[in-house]
Amino acid sequence: MRDKLKAQGNIVWYLEAKDEGHGFRKKPNVDFQRLAVIKFMETYLIN
Repeated sequence: MRDKLKAQGNIVWYLEAKDEGHGFRKKPNVDFQRLAVIKFMETYLIN
């Protein structure tokens, strides 16, 4: 999906935790994912 969206010219942020499978469960990874979502929203939705 990421590659298809990028190929269509969409902005894509892809997060992957090397120490987890599908999703984020470990607190440091969850915290990072939440901060990334906030930053994405600030960058592309609010401004």
